[in-house]
Amino acid sequence: MGKNLERFIEMLLNTQRNWRETALTDSIGNQTIDTCYAPDTQKWETGIERDGKWIIVEQYGDEEEARKGHNKWVKKIKHSPKMPLKECQTAEEWFFG
Repeated sequence: MGKNLERFIEMLLNTQRNWRETALTDSIGNQTIDTCYAPDTQKWETGIERDGKWIIVEQYGDEEEARKGHNKWVKKIKHSPKMPLKECQTAEEWFFG
């Protein structure tokens, strides 16, 4: 089993969800931009929810970088709400990461 999958299962079992305490969340129209530390990948990530689907658009090495990245994505979505979004890693990269 991939390490990220093992950490993801552990994350689901963690009922305290304290890893969300530092999350940044903005809503623009019907989209949500959310940046937080993800225990499964052990990286900071920005995800954008559009039409009921989450797309992880960028990952970061630390919280400062993540805050800058979050603000960048907020500006991008405000400027171009229908811009195409692309996953920053494949499912295989995540599973075997």
